[in-house]
Amino acid sequence: MKNNPNLNKNSKKEKDKYLITQLGIGIVIWYFFNRSFKETINYPIQYLYWIILVVFIITLIFRSKRIKSEFLEQKDYFLGKVVSLGINIVFTAIVAWLVAGIILIPFNYYNIYNAQANDSQTLKCDIEKINTKGKSYVYFKVDNKTNLINGYIPVMNDIKNDNVSKYWLILKTRPGLLGTYIVENWDIEHK
Repeated sequence: MKNNPNLNKNSKKEKDKYLITQLGIGIVIWYFFNRSFKETINYPIQYLYWIILVVFIITLIFRSKRIKSEFLEQKDYFLGKVVSLGINIVFTAIVAWLVAGIILIPFNYYNIYNAQANDSQTLKCDIEKINTKGKSYVYFKVDNKTNLINGYIPVMNDIKNDNVSKYWLILKTRPGLLGTYIVENWDIEHK
């Protein structure tokens, strides 16, 4: 029986459509996850790391048969085995990151919603440093945790040319869950 070339073309097209769909879903998840904690300071990032680790291990266990079969298909090719194993580990890590994002998106939006019921607080923070290369960030501490917030390049360049210790970062926030703060507005003032 001969291989049908049309069958292989259709199979490749289906795989390409599936890959594009997965990529699109991944981008949407990434967008909503990043947006869901963008203006949150003191974010408990350790929970994200733990969830990624747990999901990575579970996904690796579920995919172990497939990974083993792909690894064994590369009979005498050490490089092929290493590449196959590497691709599977990277794929598993991406899946773990996406699932962790899916798990945390509802928490992040609930945190924002919950914070709206709390009274507004003004925090006066020392600026640790300013980054104006690429994206502009202001680094500061709240409750002994280093945080960063997106800055505006013209303002950041003026401050960077001066001494950052001469300025306060004034944050208008609302307290959220787990010691977080939702930033509503911010400004930089002379001390």
